[in-house]
Amino acid sequence: MPEDRTPHAGLDGPMVLLETPEHERLVYLEVQRASFLVDDPDESVRLLNGLPGDR
Repeated sequence: MPEDRTPHAGLDGPMVLLETPEHERLVYLEVQRASFLVDDPDESVRLLNGLPGDR
């Protein structure tokens, strides 16, 4: 594994991209002992691109 890469959010568990009829994108995440729905557009993009939140 290259060490210059940031870990992708999908390494913690399944991630599902959902799109509403109004074209709103949501991300559903399942991690150990928890699951949640992300509806913030900026956070959804970060998760899908695998970027850490503090970038």
